[in-house]
Amino acid sequence: MEGSDSRLHPADLSGQRVGKYEVQKKLGEGGMGTVWAARDVDLLREVALKVVREEKPGRDLRERFMREARAAAAVNHAGICQVYDAGEDRGILYIAMELLEGETLAERLERGAIPAPLALSISEGILTALSALHARGLVHRDLKPSNVFLLRLGGVKLLDFGLVRPVSSAGGSAPLTEAGAVIGTPAYMAPEQVQGSEVDARTDLFSAAAILFEMLTGRAVFRRASIGETLAAVLRDEPPPLPEPLSGWEGVLRPALAKNPKGRPVSAAAFLASLLQSAIGAVPAPGGGSDKTWVISGSPTPPSRGPATPSPVSSPAALRPRLAVIPFRLLRPDPDIDFLSFSLADAVAQSLSSHSGISVRSVLAAAPFAVPAPDLAALSQKLDVTLALFGTILKAGGRCRVSAQLLEVPSGQLISSHTSEASADDVFGLQDALTQKIVGELHLPSEKGTARPDVPGNPDAYELYLRANQAVMWSRDLSVAKGLYRGSLELDSAFAPAWARLARCYHMDAKYGDVVGRAENSQLADEALKKALSLNPDLAMAHRLRALMDVENGRAEEAVERLLGIVSRNPGDPEGWAGLVTALRFLGLLPESLAAHRRARALDPHVPTSAFHTYFSLGDVPGMLSATTNSPYERALGFKIGGRTEDALSELRREPPPARGLAREWWHALYADLTGDAPSAIASARRLLEFPDPEGRYYIAFIAARLDPHLSIQAFRSAVFGGYVNVPAFERERALDGLRTDPGFAEAFDAASVRHGKARARFGGSVA
Repeated sequence: MEGSDSRLHPADLSGQRVGKYEVQKKLGEGGMGTVWAARDVDLLREVALKVVREEKPGRDLRERFMREARAAAAVNHAGICQVYDAGEDRGILYIAMELLEGETLAERLERGAIPAPLALSISEGILTALSALHARGLVHRDLKPSNVFLLRLGGVKLLDFGLVRPVSSAGGSAPLTEAGAVIGTPAYMAPEQVQGSEVDARTDLFSAAAILFEMLTGRAVFRRASIGETLAAVLRDEPPPLPEPLSGWEGVLRPALAKNPKGRPVSAAAFLASLLQSAIGAVPAPGGGSDKTWVISGSPTPPSRGPATPSPVSSPAALRPRLAVIPFRLLRPDPDIDFLSFSLADAVAQSLSSHSGISVRSVLAAAPFAVPAPDLAALSQKLDVTLALFGTILKAGGRCRVSAQLLEVPSGQLISSHTSEASADDVFGLQDALTQKIVGELHLPSEKGTARPDVPGNPDAYELYLRANQAVMWSRDLSVAKGLYRGSLELDSAFAPAWARLARCYHMDAKYGDVVGRAENSQLADEALKKALSLNPDLAMAHRLRALMDVENGRAEEAVERLLGIVSRNPGDPEGWAGLVTALRFLGLLPESLAAHRRARALDPHVPTSAFHTYFSLGDVPGMLSATTNSPYERALGFKIGGRTEDALSELRREPPPARGLAREWWHALYADLTGDAPSAIASARRLLEFPDPEGRYYIAFIAARLDPHLSIQAFRSAVFGGYVNVPAFERERALDGLRTDPGFAEAFDAASVRHGKARARFGGSVA
């Protein structure tokens, strides 16, 4: 325990307690310490815990270690790994930081060179993070591939701030080491580092250019057979020419690798601007003629126009246009508006999705194409779209400018270009102007029931709302999003979408979080949803959530009615159809459930549906594995049903189990069942009887059927009388055969059959 006299050994901390952190497993090693996955027992979150490798760290090492923590904590930017805490416990120095999912750039480079568009995107992430670091008067000094982390969902984080130094008022780094000391990693050090001279922001730019060279070619530009030869190459050798397909990068890379810092770009922003200009160029604003206005954009340069060709968008016989809104790009790093990159694009997509004349893909699905030069053919094929909206954001003074281009894909033909400018605190004004421009350009119908979205009464409220939406997408912890939604509503209590999304956060906490607090979260979810619908009775997202809550609370018939109303008003709403997949399955209408799944996926191939569970109900293992989401639990269950136990276990082991709550119990129940640990499986199953979703309680009956028949019957009855009357699944499932003669089971089955029959008469064939 913390505070005891026994010392910890940094070489093996697995299973130990360091400060308030329970150490789980080693993640990696660096020059100064090791990094472990750990759990904060107070805040109940997963962290990465970096500890000094030495058992008795000296004064200099302590100073450097704490300097790293302070430097990282001083910069609040999406491209800097967030530091939560730092301290010492029984001789162990530690830093608790953000736990990241993905791989280092060094690990990626082990597989060879990186395609130029992706290399440019990674460099953009590095340079925007460096810009934020330099703005605080700090120099990284140890930029190398192993200190660049590539996030699994896209994006870049800089790591390891152990060599960070402040820049002195004279322009160089403050002399915190002995004169002439060589500090850094030889293959990526700038000449002034090798010579022990003063360093500044341009030192980091040299390292960033060396990394870009390696990404493009697959080899480090100055690395030689020995450290001495490498250092000599940094001082005297010029970089070799790039291969012919990449020769266009020479004019940007060579100045950044200049031996004299005065020959390099003056800042990270200037370096990035040169890269973008070289790789992308500028796109003339529409209108032609002598108009000298240019819209600088990170989107692909459309091909020069030949003879005019009719656009399929304007053809009356064309199919419904299918649009991907790509996360917008910031032309100038600015932590105050970083959140707009994803959230403004998402807001535009949500607003456009209210129009039945267009099908809009989720921004999350489009995120992998948010690179400076995306592959339009791959975008069109993967997302099944005919249009793509690319945008850039530039903040100058107190104003924001959003420039957007609507392209036909995969041809790249420019359909329209639009620039909106508004006060930086009027985010809704930017979103609304862009949305209305696209609606007009595509001649979308303005039929009755297609209304403009709720207008927030307070611009700051809308900003908090968008920040909360981003937090929901990228964080496992909903507490941040809930706080932001509440903050938005404190400023504008009449903003219905914020109430609806806050209700969803409470609902997810009630369903998957700890049992303690479930009743309160359920009540808060219900109250917030009622508030949203009282403010806007036509708010589609609120109706979808109400339908989900109705299903899980035993009112599947009401949910089907509500969702059928949504898709009748807007047949192009993929989430409405996705909701029907669940509601119809609860009533045992499996063909209709699969038909709704097909309708949803025809509108958006990436919209999440619960078709996995419909296929499970049918005993269709290939269908389960084809319909599964990214959930290892679902894939594992599919393999279990198919008799592939080892594959199922492999899926569960791919990621650590959920941190807490009933989600963790589901993982443990299946894992114990697969490994033959019957007592543990039953223990988890008993705790899962409190799971609020009746379909989940049916799964408990399935798991427990051969291990504990009494528990299985209890779970089955709870599922049926909770509203899950999927009779075709009950009839097909052989695992339940040993229970069918039990009076309690038979009573529940008969009740389910009656309700299923009524639902069949009422909704059978409702989805073609």
